[in-house]
Amino acid sequence: MKGVVALIFALGAVGTRGLQVWEDGKEYLYTQESAVHVGTTDYDSNAAGFRTKADVKIQVSGSQLKVHVSHLRRATFNHPYPEHSWPYKQVNETESTYLTVDDFVDAPFSFTLEHGLVHDIQVPASVPFWLKNMMRAFASSIQIDLQKLQTELQFTTKEKTIHGDCFVQYTYEKNEFADHQVVTKAVSHLKDCVNRRYRFFNNFNGHVCNADPTMEHKFLGVLQNPEHAQDYATAMLQSYTPTEPLFSESTTSFYLVPVDGDNFKLQKFFSFGNIIVQPFSEEGASHVAIANTTLTLKEVKPSSDDIAVAEPETHDNVEFEFEDVFTWDADIDLKKREHVFRTGFYIDEDQETFKHGLEHAIDAFVTSMEKYKIQYTTKDEIEKMHHDGIQKVFPFLYPLNYDSLKAVKDKYFGEARTETGVFKKNVFIEVLPMAGTNPAAVLIKEMVQNKEIESDVDVARIVTSVPFHIRKPTKALVKLYEELLTDAEVDMSFNQMAIPLAFAHLVRRTCELTSPQPYQTVVNDNNKYSQEKRDCLQQLLNPYVDQYFQKFDALSVDSHERLGHYLTVLYNFRWGNVLEHLKPVVLGQTKHKHHYNIRTMAIFVITPALLERGMTKEVLLPVFLDTHENHEVRIAAFGIIMKGSVDSTTFSKIMKKMVHEKDNEVFNYVYTAFEKFAETSMTEPCNPIVKEYAKYFLKFWHHHMWVRPSYKFGISKTYGKTFKKDKYGYAGTIEFHTVGSHKSTTPLSFMFDVRSQHFGHHTMQVFGGYIRIQGLAKALVEKIREMTVMNPQQWKIDELKNIIFSQMHVRERSDVPVEVDVVLMLKDEVVFQRHYTDKSIQPGGTLYKLYLDLVVLGREYNINHQRGVMFGSIIYEQPTELGVPMTYMSGVTTVASLQAKVNRGSDTGVLLRTVDYKIQLHTQAMNSMGVFDLGSKSVFSIGQDRVYNHRFGSKVTGMLNLPKKQVKVTIERPEYGEPMTMMMHSKTDMTVMTNKLSTHHAELQRSCPTCHHKYTITKGTHHKKDRYFLQADNEEWGFHVEGKYFDCEAREASSFGQMFNVIAQAFSPLSKQPRDLLTTVTMGVRQIHSFLLYYPRAETCGVALRWSQSKYNPVEKIDIVLTGQMKTISRPNVFTDGKKFAVDGEIVFHGDVDRVHHITATYTYEPYMVKNEFAFKITRNPFRINSREYPAFSVCMDYHSRYPFDPKEEFHLDFNTDQKVKADLSLSWGHHTSCSNNPGKVHVISEHQTTHEAKQALKNKWYYQACQKDIVSSAWKNSAFPYTDACVFTAVDLYTLRHFKWTANFQSLEPWMIATYRKVETLLKTGLFPFWKIEFDNHLSSQTDFLYSTKDVDRYSPVVVVEQVFHPQEEVFDLTVQTNLEKNVFKGVDSRIFNWDSEPYTFFKDTFTPFMKSSHISTFGAVLKTNKLIASCQATTNTVQTFDNVTYPYDMHNCWTLVSSHCAPNPSYAVFMKKSARFAKDFYPKMDVEINVGGHEVLIKPVTHAKFELNIDGQQVHVDEHETYYWPSNQKLGRSDQVPTHYKIKIHRQQKIFVVESFPNILVTTDGNYVTVLAPAHVKGQHCGMCGDFNGDHEHEFIHPQMCELKSGTEMAAAWTWERNDSNCPVKPTCEYSEKLLFPRQTR
Repeated sequence: MKGVVALIFALGAVGTRGLQVWEDGKEYLYTQESAVHVGTTDYDSNAAGFRTKADVKIQVSGSQLKVHVSHLRRATFNHPYPEHSWPYKQVNETESTYLTVDDFVDAPFSFTLEHGLVHDIQVPASVPFWLKNMMRAFASSIQIDLQKLQTELQFTTKEKTIHGDCFVQYTYEKNEFADHQVVTKAVSHLKDCVNRRYRFFNNFNGHVCNADPTMEHKFLGVLQNPEHAQDYATAMLQSYTPTEPLFSESTTSFYLVPVDGDNFKLQKFFSFGNIIVQPFSEEGASHVAIANTTLTLKEVKPSSDDIAVAEPETHDNVEFEFEDVFTWDADIDLKKREHVFRTGFYIDEDQETFKHGLEHAIDAFVTSMEKYKIQYTTKDEIEKMHHDGIQKVFPFLYPLNYDSLKAVKDKYFGEARTETGVFKKNVFIEVLPMAGTNPAAVLIKEMVQNKEIESDVDVARIVTSVPFHIRKPTKALVKLYEELLTDAEVDMSFNQMAIPLAFAHLVRRTCELTSPQPYQTVVNDNNKYSQEKRDCLQQLLNPYVDQYFQKFDALSVDSHERLGHYLTVLYNFRWGNVLEHLKPVVLGQTKHKHHYNIRTMAIFVITPALLERGMTKEVLLPVFLDTHENHEVRIAAFGIIMKGSVDSTTFSKIMKKMVHEKDNEVFNYVYTAFEKFAETSMTEPCNPIVKEYAKYFLKFWHHHMWVRPSYKFGISKTYGKTFKKDKYGYAGTIEFHTVGSHKSTTPLSFMFDVRSQHFGHHTMQVFGGYIRIQGLAKALVEKIREMTVMNPQQWKIDELKNIIFSQMHVRERSDVPVEVDVVLMLKDEVVFQRHYTDKSIQPGGTLYKLYLDLVVLGREYNINHQRGVMFGSIIYEQPTELGVPMTYMSGVTTVASLQAKVNRGSDTGVLLRTVDYKIQLHTQAMNSMGVFDLGSKSVFSIGQDRVYNHRFGSKVTGMLNLPKKQVKVTIERPEYGEPMTMMMHSKTDMTVMTNKLSTHHAELQRSCPTCHHKYTITKGTHHKKDRYFLQADNEEWGFHVEGKYFDCEAREASSFGQMFNVIAQAFSPLSKQPRDLLTTVTMGVRQIHSFLLYYPRAETCGVALRWSQSKYNPVEKIDIVLTGQMKTISRPNVFTDGKKFAVDGEIVFHGDVDRVHHITATYTYEPYMVKNEFAFKITRNPFRINSREYPAFSVCMDYHSRYPFDPKEEFHLDFNTDQKVKADLSLSWGHHTSCSNNPGKVHVISEHQTTHEAKQALKNKWYYQACQKDIVSSAWKNSAFPYTDACVFTAVDLYTLRHFKWTANFQSLEPWMIATYRKVETLLKTGLFPFWKIEFDNHLSSQTDFLYSTKDVDRYSPVVVVEQVFHPQEEVFDLTVQTNLEKNVFKGVDSRIFNWDSEPYTFFKDTFTPFMKSSHISTFGAVLKTNKLIASCQATTNTVQTFDNVTYPYDMHNCWTLVSSHCAPNPSYAVFMKKSARFAKDFYPKMDVEINVGGHEVLIKPVTHAKFELNIDGQQVHVDEHETYYWPSNQKLGRSDQVPTHYKIKIHRQQKIFVVESFPNILVTTDGNYVTVLAPAHVKGQHCGMCGDFNGDHEHEFIHPQMCELKSGTEMAAAWTWERNDSNCPVKPTCEYSEKLLFPRQTR
């Protein structure tokens, strides 16, 4: 049945008593005008839609209203209209514009009212769905609550509507002085309706959290009775889960004229409904669909009662009915064509048309990808760029049935004999799962079973894509894909990993998509559509969940690979019985109790269910608060608790727990989490109260706990980086989580999570990952040791093992097995999961097989890969107020192509690779809104189309010559006609189309002759800009680069200043957290990317950037040849050596004329880096192009620095001398090969020093006073410097530089340099304006007006002096910038941004900085120590400071005591000490020290206070002061001697201190009063001795050799004695080892 019936909304209510609007037996005649359109008022006002006029007759028979519509006329339009005007005024008000609907359907209907509200409706059975829906919409609008209107002026009532059951707000304007009264009712459909009628497909997989705090008050008035509690809860839940960013509402006004008493007649009726999509806040572009109607009363007369409904069918509601209905258990033909829309609209063409259209679209896309198009200047070229995009493939792909898809597949597979044929085949394979239809899913399943997809990785990837895109999954499709599971159980290939993951995802999506309404646990009238999900979960999902849990539970606890795999499968199932099955695993109530990686992963698996049920605290808080629980499990539990609903009580409980927390890993993670919540939670819309609580409790944490969080390498921590664009309402975050290990310096695991946030209350994951690397670092260290001089087989390891394990009876600290887990997630779905062990790299292992796959490629192979990903898509449908449906769609698709030819070769010491590659990235994004006129089978739409084309291509050849220490790289520049390009263009179109691909909308041409079927929103060509913001074609360097706006109406393209403003805002730290340089840069780049990807504007704009050879005299390729040398600078009188690095080479730009550049660079540093020199010079030879001469040119730089530290002296505290650091930098440039002849020069002299003010302030600090006591203590009286915490902090404070001065001399500056300086100076003055003071009288004022005039700039030799002084007590600094014209002084600027005067212990927690901060202490060394890449333990004659920084007293005795030892299965060292017999009776005793390195003994015994006896393996060796001795070569080096490269032990004496090094085993320092052990990172977790267990914990340092816990340092000294045939040793404390002792230590 054809035509459009416009059903005119009329208000009516029939009541038996009280208010009456309709009089029984009367007939009401109305004129009606209505309109439906889509459009936008952003940038320019545009609309597309239709208007109707008709006559409406309503006959009243008791409580029934019978409606008949006649004389229907319609006008269609698609045009812009003047701003701030009504969109319909452009439609000519003549009969010729309004066309009579020839195929009008004469179909009366009726409905019954009860107290003015709809009770039921009678519609003709023979009319189509769309017509019935328009009848329902009419009845939905006509109802009015007459009962409440009698007594209330403002109220809410629940009504049956076209949208579902809605809580409608009424307002009664009862004005006795007016000749009419007005009743207005309004409803916001997404907030006020339950059982709402809509369809929603969304595979962005985001989460919405925008609970409306007013919702409770709305519903309380309706659901006061306690028996409605469940109704209230379910109504609230549905109202809190809207399909944002969409807003839908309607307002209806009734003008009632009194007749007599309580009887009224409806004089006029106006209804206005609008649906708005506004994803980018108020500033961004939005789309709107509007439906409105007006009824005006013409006549009231007695009813002729001649309206009758033909073949009536009765419905008890007026809800919108979708024509295309499916449920999870529907019995459908999986190979049959599917329709995209559920409302009944579809493109009416045969399969051949769609098939040829698909082939043409793919061919056009591949052709556009393969050819270079460098300019888009005409309208046709721009249109073609959009038309050939990847999104244009899908309209032809979606309607294809199985047979048509298979025919296309066969075609492309058969033609895949050429490079282009393979390209087309790959594109088809990539877009096939994106079709999201059952026929496509069936074809993919058959292709996998038939092994038509060659690569195992490709199979995994394609199958993984299916559940992401499938729109109408059913039980039948699930059963079909279940057949693949059998094939997936053969071996743990990528298939076996991916297919179960995808299957679980498919099962869950089947239940999620069966109904758009949220899942409900109870059944009532407010959630009648949730029954489908309940049934699906119970009947379909739960049996599979039970099946996989049984597989998980049946496995041995050692089957880590399978256990992890089944857990990730259960994560993709997510709902149903997953929580019930895994909750005991999380709580440690199963056999997996001590397998913490399994329990940690189980926590992540049940997280969605815990959050959905609000059970995070109930389940996980007891786990986190249990201090005997494993730290990895506790940290995971804490992270999930913070994602749930937390309150101030929970925060308070956690904080108080941290006060007494003994596990440093847990403490540090929680502390950093609080800081992250306080700083970077500004962008996360869900649970915003976490930020407020974190900021509140952090204040007291800082006040009452001196310990600060550490962000060092390896320790448990979390932090994030964010940006937020308030103007458009989007943001981006990236979070990092690290879980440290008690047994390794490297982390146990780390996670990352990249997320995007939109419109203030939507968050979605872009990409995430979890990587667990248990035991990996130590295994790598052992492999490295085996390949070097430290190979245990070259040492006497057995002798060392005999001492430690046999003679001393120390329990071995076993190696942690290598267990590597990798889990990758896309949009919160697990898409990749692998498990590796040390067997993986052995023959037969997974990594070994991968290596073989690369080897078999041969010396020359080709790559032709195309990969596609649809980042997400949305299809949303709902009715408008007139009953005609609307839709909103959005999608982003990317196709990447890599085509390359690779050659590889190798010879003796030479590696060669050549890669000739071409990379193409194409992305097309779209969003559109449309309304369907199903009677005329047409659609009116507005849509934004954004396309991005990036092309990169070159040929790169690399050679590494190890014997010559040479690297050569050749890079070919792209040709001028095939440049590297980056391009985007966006446009917004208004479109009117029918359901035929080849037919235009005939009625539009007749109704609106000036309207176009499709046009782009624009203000005209005079608003379009084609402007270069970057353009250079340089023959000297032979390159061409250009950046250009084209076809752009955006205001950013109007000037360079506008563009700079956008970039400045993107890189502004004010919109970033934390506000550091790295975050500002990285998140600034992401912010620019987000703007271009979203492009939240309606106006057109294109941006292009290209780079290539120059058009004339190009440089075709660049050769870079560098030869490097490294030389050790030996200084026998100091312990360490210096180094000299030298690089020499050429950079040649090849073309018709070669441009040859010579480069030399040297870097030299003296031992301890007390002297540093860096020199760099690049010289270009002269050359000639055509008739133009290019002279030689050079750039030279020299840098020198000198520190006051004297490495020949023992480290000490010097309070009398101001320590000065001096440096100078020279930079020159010009047309000379000699640096001294260059005219342009910059010379900077710097002098930095400590200050007297800071030294005086130091004397009032606690660590200074404590250090003074240490200096005179018995343990340190004979040492130059006590290596205690207090004295180290004192040294850091004392030698911190606080007075900085730079004097810069300039010669012959370029004008752009002066301009740059002026801008930087202006920014500085602006930023420090409150502190700014100008002094005009200064000694430079007699010089020229430097930097304030560019006249005769070549003759200037200006000077700029910058001086900065930090004041530690006030925490401020003074800054002086002096030029010849003025002296700018900035007083009292806050210095905390530099963290310069923070407590000294934070010096060892800061990240590495290249700036000079200390005159004596290297920031690089501090970073090594901070990150435990080196760790120290120290024992004096009466105290021990452990590796974990615990100091305890002990009683030294005459037996050898183990200070520190590597107690792994293959130990590397052991250090012993005992009271020296020669000083046993002295008041200040001394100690003998024995260092056993790999079975070789080094014995150091003090003979007098200044003399020592040194023995190596029983052989006496004499080493004088400032001498260095190498063993076993038995060498003492002179100043010019070459340092041995393969020594085992190195001994240096510095005055009374001996330093013994065996890299990378150990470094020991002793002077007879103390012994310090520096242990490498790989010792952590496998250490034993007086220095503690070295596991990162500060508790339980008193550990017996058999792992019992001791009580004091005296017991420690006795327990760790090595009797060594000495019967006078103290009695060892007894200890019996048991597993009960081991596991409590491992759980921390």
